Amino acid sequence: MYSLSTVFRGATLVAAILTIPLGAQEAGSIQGRVVDPQGATVPNVKITLEQEGTGNTRSAIAGSDGLYSFASVPVGIYTITAEAPGFKRAIVPSVRVEVAQRAQMDFALEIGAVTESVQVTSTAPQLQTADSQIGGVVETKAITDLPLNGRNFTQLMVLMAGSTERSGGTVAGQYGARAAGTAFSVNGQRQTANQFLINGFMAKEVQHGTNSVEPIIDALQEFRVQSTNYSAEFGTEAGGQINAVMKSGANQFHGTAWEFLRNNRLDANNFFNNRTGTKRPAFRRNQFGIAGGGPLLLPKYDGRNRTFLFGAYEGTRVRKGITQLTTVPSAELRSGNLSSIGTVRDPLTGQPFPNNTIPSNRINPITAAILNQYVPLPNRTGVFNWISTDPQRINVGQYNWRIDHRFSESDSIFGHYIFEDTDFRYPRLFPTDGASQKFRGQNALVSWTHLIGANAVNDFRVGFSRFIQNEFQARAGKVNVVRELGMEGLCEIPSCWGIPQMNVTGFASFGEHGGQSVSGPRAWRNEAYQWQDSFYYTRGSHSIKFGAIARRHRDNFPEAIYPRGVYGFNGFLTGQPFGDYLLGYPRNTLTSIDVFSPHFRYTVVEPWFQDDWRVTPELTLNLGLRYEWAGRPLSKDNTISTVIFDQNRARLITARDPEGYPSALAYDDFNNFAPRIGFAWTPKFLGAKTVFRGAYGIFYQRELANTWVDLAINDPFIRQTNINLETDASSQYYFGRYDLRRPTALAPPTPLLTFSVDTDWKDGQVHQWNFNIQQSLGFDTVLQVAYVGNRGLRLPWATLPNQATPGPGPIQPRRPYPNFGVVNGLGSRGDSNYHGLQIQGEKRYSKGLLFMAGYTFAKCISNSDSTFVGEGTSIQNGRDFSQQRGLCTQHFSHRYTLSWLYDLPFGRGKAFLGAAPWPVEAILGNWQINGILTLRSGSPFTVGQPGDAPNTGEGSARPDQVGDPNDIDERTIDRFFNTDAFARAGAFRWGTAGRNTVIGPGINNWDFSVFKSFAIDEARRVQFRAEFFNLFNRAEFGFPGASFGTAQFGRISGTSRDPRDIQLSLKFLW
Repeated sequence: MYSLSTVFRGATLVAAILTIPLGAQEAGSIQGRVVDPQGATVPNVKITLEQEGTGNTRSAIAGSDGLYSFASVPVGIYTITAEAPGFKRAIVPSVRVEVAQRAQMDFALEIGAVTESVQVTSTAPQLQTADSQIGGVVETKAITDLPLNGRNFTQLMVLMAGSTERSGGTVAGQYGARAAGTAFSVNGQRQTANQFLINGFMAKEVQHGTNSVEPIIDALQEFRVQSTNYSAEFGTEAGGQINAVMKSGANQFHGTAWEFLRNNRLDANNFFNNRTGTKRPAFRRNQFGIAGGGPLLLPKYDGRNRTFLFGAYEGTRVRKGITQLTTVPSAELRSGNLSSIGTVRDPLTGQPFPNNTIPSNRINPITAAILNQYVPLPNRTGVFNWISTDPQRINVGQYNWRIDHRFSESDSIFGHYIFEDTDFRYPRLFPTDGASQKFRGQNALVSWTHLIGANAVNDFRVGFSRFIQNEFQARAGKVNVVRELGMEGLCEIPSCWGIPQMNVTGFASFGEHGGQSVSGPRAWRNEAYQWQDSFYYTRGSHSIKFGAIARRHRDNFPEAIYPRGVYGFNGFLTGQPFGDYLLGYPRNTLTSIDVFSPHFRYTVVEPWFQDDWRVTPELTLNLGLRYEWAGRPLSKDNTISTVIFDQNRARLITARDPEGYPSALAYDDFNNFAPRIGFAWTPKFLGAKTVFRGAYGIFYQRELANTWVDLAINDPFIRQTNINLETDASSQYYFGRYDLRRPTALAPPTPLLTFSVDTDWKDGQVHQWNFNIQQSLGFDTVLQVAYVGNRGLRLPWATLPNQATPGPGPIQPRRPYPNFGVVNGLGSRGDSNYHGLQIQGEKRYSKGLLFMAGYTFAKCISNSDSTFVGEGTSIQNGRDFSQQRGLCTQHFSHRYTLSWLYDLPFGRGKAFLGAAPWPVEAILGNWQINGILTLRSGSPFTVGQPGDAPNTGEGSARPDQVGDPNDIDERTIDRFFNTDAFARAGAFRWGTAGRNTVIGPGINNWDFSVFKSFAIDEARRVQFRAEFFNLFNRAEFGFPGASFGTAQFGRISGTSRDPRDIQLSLKFLW
């Protein structure tokens, strides 16, 4: 953890270096039309815009058509004044300008002297009468007051219709737990397809597709989620655009200090703990910090109305016990007596062992040593006979800074610096294992805005984003386990040391757990440097914007791959996976003795043009064009290779000798033109309270850097050995017999594992469209009903281009290219379809009440959802992707959310007890209640069949589907779906079960909080909070077991959310 002084010095250095200027994507705009009492346009009206809090002003003159516009307006609250000779001065206070908003404010001037004035009440939220994008804004009060378990703003993303949280899974192992964030999908797009912006600057790390830093809650002004059909100035990704704006200082000093506390003594126990009589796991979380800002005041310098600072710090300390249930071998099984699990055959004779017991002299000493030293005996009865409640440990330190300075009415600058350090230790499944990670995120930006006359603005910016991830296993540098076990041919570097990974079907993995258990160490470092210029110009009824983004990426991925070996046992020799394990016969092995260190460099250029044309006072057209070119990642040292598949043969080419192909091993895609068109029509005959909107556009989806990282694992730079053993046990590899550094000692010689990329790779293309109706309901409330659709083409997918055809006998001769073994192909032929009905109602905060409600009814179909294993890439037949078409992994049929804030109407200034004496006021006054309700149907998953019935040596085999797995009278945790809908697939053929045919558990969750504030004086108050997450303590279950024929099949063993948690906090506000 850096000291505060170090961070100050770093921030100063960054500000000094970044003197090169980047659009105002974190700002909004205001436009309108001025008319007289008869509706005729009034030209030459002076419009003045004054920001509350800072006193900053801007002016514009309405044109001959009565139109005016302010571009690049910082987020905030404004007073707008319109004045012209012969008319009363019109004043509209408290006009809210939101991030990426086109606010419409028309004036109807009254006849009179300019010395007279009339105050006009603005409506909020305003109808979107000038743009056609769909999304929503979460304002300051909602960000700071809604109950958030972990105080991470990404938890609020899923309040919008069309958005959903990551599906299924258990609490342990979710990436993103480093900062208690929420992985989410928008309108059926992949959860890696979202773009994160802070003050308009990219804050996304390109390895996992998540945000690289987490702004502190009390440092956020607001954020907007643009879910579909956003304007041409936004792009890079095809999912949601999450645009967060940090708070800035003002003329008055304001701030908060806080302490949030959670303790397991206040929490309910986990469902499975109660079921097994296990005590609540220990949990402690403290989140503490301070945030504040104001004018810069120095000797002989008064920064009011000119220079403002805002800063924040938050520390988080978490100790969380995680309940993990799994299966470990009993003492009886370890002794060789397998009679309790079935017949076990002697692979040398093909006959059952007498009494189903493997003689002790046949048990492999290496596998026995792993059991004795690193796998505990059961600590409970039942199928899941091992339970662990080892704590997860997280320490986080965050610093946010922002400075704004105004040189004149024409020139202003601002900058921010965000720094975050996270130390994360995974919960141990067994007492003998463990892993830890360290994350560091940084984001910096400097922006210069220059007004050119009354109708033009230029924004010029530069910044950088950095994300660092280091990971080590518990024994790294301490104990050379594989040497002590007597295994040869594995990585000898001390940082690689650890327990080899033994995957025995039906049991927990024997080896390391947590994080990258089969790999590591790793030391990733991703950096992006971005320059951006945006020009905004208003001419008559046209609001024109154009600009360009240039971004340079530097991605470094040092890591060891399978350094301790990964060994799979599925019973192919003895008929029992654990029987194969005891004898030391793995079905397949995966090893590498090298540490690879790829360094990638690539450039992104994205120019764009947008014209928002107010054709008539009732109709606005949004016309835009964006072009996106992303160069393929280039290996700095040319240490990547891929497989080229010709008609009759396959061959390996390298970046050092690409044989006519580009050195990136894939051609750039120069055809990424992204037109955008939309309309907003506000018919006058409906009282200007109804808006019809629609849009169509093309958007592009970039693959993560992880794709090209895989190419650096290939031969000849990294030598991986992938051994798939055949059915003759007499010549098989078993532990202690062969050195894996000499795989040719095996019979027959085994080709290497290889990754390949399609040389004609295309960037994913997503066509988006929507039609919606917005209706003002009065009382500051707007209802929107929308149809949203999209079609994804050329999306990244994973393939198995060298998979053998099913059949008996040796696998290698049945491969299309027998000179290669397993080839993991990466291409761009994925596709998807999404159609959704989305209803959203919103009331902005006024008169003590705020709420947002959203309902989605949708269907999403795809043939691939990721190139990451486990993220919708369960491939059975890697060369026939028609078998992959099914529900998207992120599909859900129904989802409803409701969030609200309500100031109870008791106490001074309220409807009731307004004149109550102080004691009554202290007890009954200044209460507030808040909540979030989430209801969602389940997400789908795929059923697999253990073993390799097709006998292809790769892929995920599936059973036959003989019925409807979702047709079941009563769902229980021991039989959540109709397990009779599946039957074992016969040998040497594909199973008939499809992808994602079973629907998992849904969500029914209530979060609730209550506040009590105590006023010290007009400017200061203390606030006490009690927050209840999962208020009614419903068990939110994870996915059931999906491995056909195992004891866990159809059974649920984990939860996707915590039981009821209670959080207490104290805040001081001034």
